Amino acid sequence: MVKPSRALLALPLVALALCATAIASTVPRHVDPLTIGESPPNPVEVVRLYWSIASYLAELDLGFASANLSVVKALYVPERLRAAVQRLNELLEEYVLRVNETKTLAELLAELVERGDYDSSLARIPSAYASLAGAAVVYDSLSATVRSLEALGVPRREVERIAMSMGVPLELLRSLLDELRRVALESAERATRTALTVWVGRERVRYGEVVEVFGVLTTVEGEPLGDQVVEVFFGPRRASAVTGPGGSFRTEFVADVYLRRVSVYAEFKPRTRELTYSRSNEVSVTVDFRTPVLELSLANDTVLPGRSTLLTVRTDEDLEVVIKTPFSGPARLRVRGEAAVEVRVPEWAREGVYDVVAESVPRGYVGPARARATLRVVKLDPGVVVEAPGFAIAGLPLVVRVTSGVESRIEAYTVPPLELELVGSDIVVRLPPSYLEPRVSVVVRVVPLDPAYRVGELSLEVPAYSPASVAAPVAGAGAAIAAVVPRVRRRDGRGTAVAPPGVSGESGRVGTEGLAGRLFSELRSVLLALTGVLFEAHQTFREYLEAIGGRVSEAVRGVLGRYFAKLEALLYGPPPEAGSREGFVADLLRDLIGWLRERRSGG
Repeated sequence: MVKPSRALLALPLVALALCATAIASTVPRHVDPLTIGESPPNPVEVVRLYWSIASYLAELDLGFASANLSVVKALYVPERLRAAVQRLNELLEEYVLRVNETKTLAELLAELVERGDYDSSLARIPSAYASLAGAAVVYDSLSATVRSLEALGVPRREVERIAMSMGVPLELLRSLLDELRRVALESAERATRTALTVWVGRERVRYGEVVEVFGVLTTVEGEPLGDQVVEVFFGPRRASAVTGPGGSFRTEFVADVYLRRVSVYAEFKPRTRELTYSRSNEVSVTVDFRTPVLELSLANDTVLPGRSTLLTVRTDEDLEVVIKTPFSGPARLRVRGEAAVEVRVPEWAREGVYDVVAESVPRGYVGPARARATLRVVKLDPGVVVEAPGFAIAGLPLVVRVTSGVESRIEAYTVPPLELELVGSDIVVRLPPSYLEPRVSVVVRVVPLDPAYRVGELSLEVPAYSPASVAAPVAGAGAAIAAVVPRVRRRDGRGTAVAPPGVSGESGRVGTEGLAGRLFSELRSVLLALTGVLFEAHQTFREYLEAIGGRVSEAVRGVLGRYFAKLEALLYGPPPEAGSREGFVADLLRDLIGWLRERRSGG
């Protein structure tokens, strides 16, 4: 066979260098943020958002104002204007809170005036005015800061309209407070003050018995007020009574509430402003009933999804009991002493602690009882192991191996999206030769078919290197190669690094990326020993060649450049006619490592 001349062998390298240089000139490796101009948001959109907030404020619709303020906060603003706009939004948020506080106090005052409680309303009016003054102080700062919108391109007339509209709530609330204060003062001066007193026939009754409530409504001077409506309260029960000519009234309640102590009182809300509101004294009534014994116990308080346990219910008499669990609707059963019911944990249940509650149905003198048991739902460890190479190379498949102790379904995707194939328990990610990202993330989700086992999910970040992404100045070669991390072995999402197997004595070609990866790692170690310069992960081949300048001869640098040109030709050129691409890459790396070791041992 006739061997080609050195000149002919150099032609592909020169062509490869020209291609690599073209790629490097079109794909920037680093982007300086200072060189990228920032564009402000559309002024029309800014006006629309802030004007909507001002409009809602003017209508005292503070819920929608707050919602639109959240949208404004998410608006993109260039860095040079961000501090001013952020201060504007902070003041606007504080202003909305202050206005809402004043509005709430004004609504309370209106309610007090409406029911004739003028003394209480007058006592709270100073607090409402103080809240309004606080909102006005915030508005003063806000109206000055809102002018920062002009820097976003908003016309001054629009800024002034927004600022004026934001001040409308202060005028509305001040007018409302002034009116409430006037009405309260005038009504308090001319209204007749009332007094209300109640008492009960018995202060201790059995469940179901009748309780009589008596009372009298008079002026504070003792004059009876007849033909007035009084509301009487017996715990949660309420009834209306009309006073007679002497101002007295009477009503009755059935003590059918399961409360040990019941509060009894009355309120008088006048129908006109000639009388004032009054509330009576409170009287306590004790209600006697029996609380039965109700106990719960679980045969097993720790259960797997899809499994069941027995719940035992114990009572001291015949009861109807309602069982409630988070997994199903309420179940009723009759319990005479002791009964057992199955509690099944569905397959979809999540791990956690759940309450199983039992409530007895009350029956007259026998009141309700309630008991609770705690059920813990746990899942087993599926024994997931995920193995991935320490790096990926554009143009070569990345194989992630997943094993599980139980039969499982494997799901996976990559970030950014890449072609992916599941081959048995292996996830094969195909990186195109044009892949230029510094890393690839593989998200793996292992879903056991048995619901008793938890789903394993983890994300692997693998550095990715693209030798063709930059141009090397030596011998027209280009390559991007980076530091190699050890092979990673992870169990259940907790990563633990294990040392890679030894690579000495490796021979022959390989059918997977495993040997090539180990040889890359060995190459890095040999380069460090020869040059004294560590090949950092962020460096390109060109940058590494510059870093070792003066530490090795130009001849060595030239050989390194030629070897990496061959590597690029194997990775990005047409597939070989015989053998595998990975096998030829491994052979090339092995030759380079051997040559470097000879150079080191030979001085």
